[in-house]
Amino acid sequence: MMIWKTVVGSAAFAVALSAGACGSKEGEASGSTESGAVAKADAPTKEALLAQLEVVAASLEKGETAGLGDHFVMPPDATPEKLEEALKGLFEKKEISTAGLKIMAERGKFGTLAEVFPEKGASRAERMKLNPTECYAMAFENGEVMAHWTGSQFKIFRLDDIGKLGAPPAPEGE
Repeated sequence: MMIWKTVVGSAAFAVALSAGACGSKEGEASGSTESGAVAKADAPTKEALLAQLEVVAASLEKGETAGLGDHFVMPPDATPEKLEEALKGLFEKKEISTAGLKIMAERGKFGTLAEVFPEKGASRAERMKLNPTECYAMAFENGEVMAHWTGSQFKIFRLDDIGKLGAPPAPEGE
């Protein structure tokens, strides 16, 4: 079962989440872009997803996690403590960064989940009890994000290696 790999100790943080707990209800948003807040969008576009990811990255780079739960689809058994621990791990494990998002914005492929991840996208969404036709994704090299479109905002359910984009490779032995 893939739930917050950061929390359970795996190297990659795949925000494998399903609807429900912690933060706002599915589809609710503050409409504000203050630290951690989710802004509503008119359509599921690359720009809307990037804007939301930029709020998440900027907050995490400052060490702030308040309000970030509103950006993610949450598992029913989630607790605020587990969420906060997992969110802190996103930046520490280089799953997201503003530098990586710039690369993703310039070169990443955005589209429906089926367009971007034809082989694994539907199963990832279904595992989260989401309708794959309501999900979108963006990918470049090993960086990827999968998100559910609620009609007014994205709810992220997978985030992986965006902070590693453009980073020099680690020296051998590390």
